[in-house]
Amino acid sequence: MCMEKLKICLISKYPPHKGGTAGLNYWFARTLGELGNEVHVVTDSIESGNYFKNLNEERMKGYEPKNVRVHELKSDSPLPSKSRTSLLVNLAMKVMEENDIDLIDTKYFVPYGVAGFFAKLITGKPLVTRHSGSDITYLLKDPSYRTLLINMLKNSDKIILDPSKLDEIKGLGVEEKRIACCSDFGMNMKTIPKEKTKSFLKMMGIDSELPIIGCFGKIFEGKGLLELLHALSKIKNENFSLLLVPETNKDGIKSYLSKFGLEEKSIILDYQPPWVMPFLYDSLTALIATEVDFPVKMHTPLTAYEAFYLGKCTVISEETHRKPPFKDLEDGVNAIIVDPKDTDNYAKRLKWIVKNPQGTEEIGRNVKNSHKCPDGKMITEKLVEIYREVVENGKSE
Repeated sequence: MCMEKLKICLISKYPPHKGGTAGLNYWFARTLGELGNEVHVVTDSIESGNYFKNLNEERMKGYEPKNVRVHELKSDSPLPSKSRTSLLVNLAMKVMEENDIDLIDTKYFVPYGVAGFFAKLITGKPLVTRHSGSDITYLLKDPSYRTLLINMLKNSDKIILDPSKLDEIKGLGVEEKRIACCSDFGMNMKTIPKEKTKSFLKMMGIDSELPIIGCFGKIFEGKGLLELLHALSKIKNENFSLLLVPETNKDGIKSYLSKFGLEEKSIILDYQPPWVMPFLYDSLTALIATEVDFPVKMHTPLTAYEAFYLGKCTVISEETHRKPPFKDLEDGVNAIIVDPKDTDNYAKRLKWIVKNPQGTEEIGRNVKNSHKCPDGKMITEKLVEIYREVVENGKSE
């Protein structure tokens, strides 16, 4: 098998898009690049909510890591927003022609997977399709998209699939040889210089001497926000800080903090790019990654994976613990597992966290050193082998 490095066109969300898909793609592209592959990201521009406008030059340094180039879709044409798919296809084709791309990779079905599908049909280049939670849960069942998406899956050269969806996707008539069940977690930053963390926290106005409980990303009721604040309000006389980095609704979260009397204990930051998040994780005593009656049943919190990888004590809910990636975790050994609705007991567990920094450090070490911890480099290397096989098979046909 040819061991040459790959040239990959990644069509998907990427910063300044927010959320788990953009974060996963950033680390995946970064690790692909660090392994020597050439990655060309094709993404659409974000006009509203573009948090890059608030970043200085120093904070923008990670945008295009080694061997990664971002091609951002911009159009002055007065076209309706539904034309994004066509514009993405056009940009992807231009990038593919100019850079002799080996393979198209997409994550999230609409518009990115569909754009990749059309680019494959036009150029003949092989297509790898990756999914998130909501697209495979909702969009695939939507009659407005279903026929198109089924054909996209049937004609993808490889689908990177969550194992829980294997029978469903095979039931659509997708050949099993086109499916690979594996993760696409790509974070690859195990060593974080402590001095850099301290410098970053100082710049952000965060007191690193206090125990810090953190909650990052989509912070809303489905992630147990109200239960967390209720429990913390019961121990607010303890010395700790609550660090919140929400994707959206900063003002709404502030009103909840006021309701529970936690304003003075809390720090709310604007949304941060993926490449600075490891320093925020490094500051934590514990991360909160609970789910409470979460609407997407197969969803698992990306922040928990990242905290595990970086060796941080992580609090998950019993609901999350029942899901396959987390069900083997042991309470008090390599995670803290709570029923967020039992706020009295939840408060006791949080009090233990802020009173026992050595204990929380041990829990973080345990999960980092266990087989349960995802390894972004190893996962990406596995995916590269899958991608290389797809490319070689395409050449032999």
